[in-house]
Amino acid sequence: MIPTDAAVGVPPEAWLDAPRELEVVPEVVDSRIVNRPAGGNPERHLAAQLARAFEEQWPGCRAGGPGYWALATNSDGSVLTGRVVDLLVVGKDLGLDALFDGRPDVVVDVWPPGRTLAEARARRAEFRTAGARALLAAQLTDSGGVLLEWFINEGSRWELAVAASGAETLAVVGPRRFSVTPDDLR
Repeated sequence: MIPTDAAVGVPPEAWLDAPRELEVVPEVVDSRIVNRPAGGNPERHLAAQLARAFEEQWPGCRAGGPGYWALATNSDGSVLTGRVVDLLVVGKDLGLDALFDGRPDVVVDVWPPGRTLAEARARRAEFRTAGARALLAAQLTDSGGVLLEWFINEGSRWELAVAASGAETLAVVGPRRFSVTPDDLR
């Protein structure tokens, strides 16, 4: 969460209580609630599979979604930028609150077919600026496959660490290892 001094924002309760329909999710952009197309069953299934993989491989972490993440807030707590993300992975701090306003260890963003590169870049920039430590971008391909890309937040940019598709294994190295094979997620 990035506190700012902007004069106007959306009260968290108004965002959380905004009507949510099967085809759209409410997000906060430029201090206003806007509806964005929601992912369908394939996206939700992929996010659930990834949540299980994180919880199995990272003992003590919590993986939950879709999650309301307040990326930028006003000093009074109102939300200036808020996204409904497919999956947030954090330590024990995720909790059961409806609104997350911290820095996730990993944010998982599942690209539904039809999302433009400009939309993906804008979301990624927001996630980076809000302090996500890593981003797992999961793209569903037109042929029904899955492409996974693991990015590390380098402050001013995302650095691609590893990518995999099909039967290749995405293997993240470092203090918190993570591995998954895209074909096993379908």
